[in-house]
Amino acid sequence: MEAIRQLNVRLDRVTVENLDWQRCFDVYDRRETFFFCDPPYTACDAGMYAAWTTADVQKFRQRLDRIKGRWLVTLNDAPDIRKIFDDCKVIAIERAKGIYQGNGKTYRELVIFPRIFGGA
Repeated sequence: MEAIRQLNVRLDRVTVENLDWQRCFDVYDRRETFFFCDPPYTACDAGMYAAWTTADVQKFRQRLDRIKGRWLVTLNDAPDIRKIFDDCKVIAIERAKGIYQGNGKTYRELVIFPRIFGGA
């Protein structure tokens, strides 16, 4: 029960939206906003949604450069993604694939944020 109380406090001022990413930026972009962005991966079988192209990621990055709020993005680890975000702090991680941690399947993902947000 204590864990639920702590989660409630932590998420008290969080908004989760199911909007097109451009519309979400239009509606919520303020200096005090923090965007956690988890767009579709590129060049993969995305399953229930269409994978993004490199052009989609470039368009997304151009918009990120213009927002007032802060942001953090997770994307697949691919050379094109690294190039598009080459002036950002990029951390490669390997994580379990799916909600079942014991299935043994993993994949590499990039955690990306502006250098000014996360230091050098």
